Amino acid sequence: MVAQRKVALPRSPVVLVPIVALAVALVLPVPPIVKLAIVGIPTLVVAAPLRRLFLDRWQARASSLGLNYVGSDPFDTRRALAMPLFRRGGGGRTANVMHGRWRGAEVRLIRMSWHTARTNQDEDWWLGLTPIAARTSPLHIGKVPPDEHAIDELGLERVRFELGAFNDAYLVYAADPYVATAFVDQQMIAWLMESDPQWDYQVADGWVMCMREKLRARPDPYDLEPVLGALLAFRDRVPRAALSLFGPEAER
Repeated sequence: MVAQRKVALPRSPVVLVPIVALAVALVLPVPPIVKLAIVGIPTLVVAAPLRRLFLDRWQARASSLGLNYVGSDPFDTRRALAMPLFRRGGGGRTANVMHGRWRGAEVRLIRMSWHTARTNQDEDWWLGLTPIAARTSPLHIGKVPPDEHAIDELGLERVRFELGAFNDAYLVYAADPYVATAFVDQQMIAWLMESDPQWDYQVADGWVMCMREKLRARPDPYDLEPVLGALLAFRDRVPRAALSLFGPEAER
């Protein structure tokens, strides 16, 4: 196991430098261009080491998991996979991308953020992805439905199951109901009903994705090992029937 390198956070006097510069610029009777220089130069001087510190922090986090930290997404995962979350309206941005092998599985970790103009709120999601031997149309299993933009673009529809308690606990949306019933069998339903409610799941194009919104995270929203653990737990419970129906053998 790789030891996690501790990265010291910047001391408060360093962080206060731009704030002090701003206060000085506000009170000095100088032209605006001079005020901009008074604020801008100290901010730039402080920004570089701060960025280095935070970059070191994420690189250390990735190293502790045995993963490679790449920052931006070299796989263009959002465009490559038709996950409903990736087709959500309002843009969004990715950051802190890590990839590699974890417990023998190929995995990716991606942080996605949005600013929702309608509610004036920021959202942060940690996403874990791993490939499976089944290429399917999009499937969503979560506590809330995908947004309207994703539903319209992907042609998603609500799929209901015989167990009313499950329909109350999880909302299943799929472009093809056949995919939903193949993945969400009785054993999967029983496992989901007993699972930690902080996780949602999506499937598309031969990949499984586990999602956790920052506000749901317990106890630490940036504790990444549980994201990967939940991802592989779901992957391991994908019914064999689904893998047979949508796997490479079915394409022949």
